[in-house]
Amino acid sequence: MFSVVTLSKTPEQVPNDYPSMKITITSLSSINKNNQIFIYQQNLMKGLPPALKRRKRYIAFRIIAERKFDQRQIVSAVIDSLIKTFGEFGSANTGVWIEHFDGEKGIIRCYNEAIDKVKVALTLINRIGDVRVIPLTLGVSGTIKKCKRYLEV
Repeated sequence: MFSVVTLSKTPEQVPNDYPSMKITITSLSSINKNNQIFIYQQNLMKGLPPALKRRKRYIAFRIIAERKFDQRQIVSAVIDSLIKTFGEFGSANTGVWIEHFDGEKGIIRCYNEAIDKVKVALTLINRIGDVRVIPLTLGVSGTIKKCKRYLEV
């Protein structure tokens, strides 16, 4: 018969008469000579405090073209434009992603420090595939909810 012990110390630091308890076994760490199963509690990493998190901005944009595009085509066009304009090193810290896109209008998420780079890269897109396009920046906001107001106009 085994007794299960949950602890944050090593098995050598636990006395032999340590009380056992019923728990759900998630990972088996070791078994000592007294047939005790030791399960170590892992300290979970906490997230960053709000003061250290990178602030995001949302850019509302519109694509004027002969046909509609899907989100994957827009993502690849924006990232390609960023890399062509600023290189891999300059575009790596932008945090660009498309939050919403309906074929004509959309919202791009990026870091606060990279707003100018993303706006320049978005403006320099002139083709997506074989179709000529004209991207327009409608506005910049700190929240998606406020950014959606630019799309309604």
